[in-house]
Amino acid sequence: MAAALRPTLASLRIPRFSWKAGETFSGELFLLNDAPRAISSGVIEVYLVNGKTERLLLTWEHPGTGPGVNLQGPGLRHKLTELGATLFVMELRVRDHPEWNSAYTLHFKRG
Repeated sequence: MAAALRPTLASLRIPRFSWKAGETFSGELFLLNDAPRAISSGVIEVYLVNGKTERLLLTWEHPGTGPGVNLQGPGLRHKLTELGATLFVMELRVRDHPEWNSAYTLHFKRG
């Protein structure tokens, strides 16, 4: 619960939690800053993690944001192939600020 209530974090808004091969995964990237201080520019990377395999899907060089301001980033679109597992993870990694990282475990429907 504490991790979800962090004042600053990378976030991915997604339309649903279950996907299948052939579908285009979609999401909207955000940098949420509910802290009373500004955030300087930086980089957020989005990875699709399937077991021990990681694939970089998006790199966002954000301009930073003011105190109490949530910054909308780019949209993410990625056509899914067969993953070989029933779960996969979308990991958001913030360079130089791992405490702002986020991960979303999603369901993959086979067949």
